[in-house]
Amino acid sequence: MGGFMGWPAGSDTPVLTAGVHVPHVERTHWAGDRPVETSDIVIPGDRFRLVYAHSLQP
Repeated sequence: MGGFMGWPAGSDTPVLTAGVHVPHVERTHWAGDRPVETSDIVIPGDRFRLVYAHSLQP
């Protein structure tokens, strides 16, 4: 996961607001041990909140 500051002139998506933090998630979806899809997910930080839940094994 990474992120950048949004700017309309440098964006493929003109709906990004200048100065807004934009998290970028690169994700690979697997079927067993075979990758079946890779996606780049861009999330405008002024419209969404990311919430993570992880279970930890002792």
